[in-house]
Amino acid sequence: MAGPALVHCLGFTVAWRHGRPAGTCRWHRHDALELVLHLHGCGNVAHRGHPSLSFTAGACTLHPPQLLHTQTRDDWGEDLCLHFLCTGALPERLRRPLVTAPLPEHQRIWAAAQFPGDPTAEADRLAALALLASALAHATGDTGEPSDAHDPAQILLRRLQDRPDRRWRIAEIADAAGCTPRHLHRRCREAFGCAPKALHRRLRLQRAGELLEHSELTLAEIAMQCGYAHARHLCADFRAARGTTPGRWRQDPNPSH
Repeated sequence: MAGPALVHCLGFTVAWRHGRPAGTCRWHRHDALELVLHLHGCGNVAHRGHPSLSFTAGACTLHPPQLLHTQTRDDWGEDLCLHFLCTGALPERLRRPLVTAPLPEHQRIWAAAQFPGDPTAEADRLAALALLASALAHATGDTGEPSDAHDPAQILLRRLQDRPDRRWRIAEIADAAGCTPRHLHRRCREAFGCAPKALHRRLRLQRAGELLEHSELTLAEIAMQCGYAHARHLCADFRAARGTTPGRWRQDPNPSH
């Protein structure tokens, strides 16, 4: 069933963004249907009476109303949370926990810029429903396995996101994906517009930027967590990619110029 057909009975009530440290939060529940877009970081969610589900950066989880749940993160992360109140009978698909494959990068960038927004504004209400519809379109089946879990490009992305510090061999990931390294290279270019090595560098620098903004780690510690042997190597890549040094980025991650 198409996502938009499921959201007509829902009203957008509130949205917020917040950082989450590594660890497990307390068990809690909401009166509303909660959609969580995991902007950064990976981990898993558990719901009372349901199997645990894993998520990666860019994925969404859906928490049905009044269902106790908790979240465990492997490291620091950031979530965008949206609540919807049901004005009619809740569709069956929204009565059980869901996890999605990572949303396309352009949708994640759009959502991060669009919300929290104003729930009383019609444009923001429609935007929230559009995000929910997109999440449902990327939802997993009952097994908790993403619908594109066997796509070599997504397997590559998850491996690189989960361990940006590791020196991955493409042949190793290709073997796990059940394809040749050449096919993995082709799927990576089709999905992300670059070769696996460039994607790995992009994800390492993304992680470095997150740690610079939201942690007190030294540059050397950040370099180690992102797979750089020396801080100077991180500095060189960071400046080439973002036009500034890690130190200046930490002081002002959103320069106006």
